[in-house]
This record gives sequence, C-alpha cells and structure tokens, in this order.
Amino acid sequence: AEKQAASGLVLENNMIVTRYNEAEEALKNQAANFQTEAVNSKLLIDEVSHAHAQCEIELEKYKISEKRVSDASQLESQDIESRLRRQVSILEEAMGSAVEAAEIERGRHDRAVEVLVGAHQTRQ
Repeated sequence: AEKQAASGLVLENNMIVTRYNEAEEALKNQAANFQTEAVNSKLLIDEVSHAHAQCEIELEKYKISEKRVSDASQLESQDIESRLRRQVSILEEAMGSAVEAAEIERGRHDRAVEVLVGAHQTRQ
C-alpha cells in the first residue's frame, strides 16, 4: 500500500512537474512575444520619428523656397519700379526738350511774321 501510495505521489509529482514545465514554456513564449512586440513598437516609433524629422526638413525647405520667391518677387518689383522711374525721367526730359524746341520754333515763327509784316509795311 505504501508502494502504491508512493507510486501515486510520484505520478502526481510528475504531472505537477509537467504542468509546471508547460506553464514555464508558455511564459517563455509569452515573454518572447512581448519582446518581439516591444522591438516592433520601437521600430515603428523610430520610423514615425524619422518621418517626422523628414517632414520638418521639408517644411524648412519650403520656408526657404517661399522666402526666395518672396525676395525674387520683391527684387523684380523694385526692378520694374526702377525701370518705370527711368522711363518717366526720359519722358520728362524729352517733353522738356520738345517744349524748348517748340519755344525756339515759336520764336522763329514770331520773327518770320515780324519780318513779313515789316516787309509788307515797307511795300505799302
């Protein structure tokens, strides 16, 4: 009876050890799965961080490009304004010259008229 009881205890002990080993293996598998998930999460976080950094770089590039376009537009506006001022200045000079020429011609005309009137009066 004692042998049978001892044999039953050994069998029960073996079943307990087997269940313990199975539970320990399941925990090891779960720990490995958690570790894999942690690595995957870390990789995903790294990818997101990298994508965010790329977005920041692209935003800076856009800001620089926008500033260049703005500067170029401003320079072009200044250039156009400068050219228009030069053209206005040239036109003003030309108008002044035209007025002077008209005054000279008027003076010549007035003298010619005087000469003609004088000649006409002398004839009479």
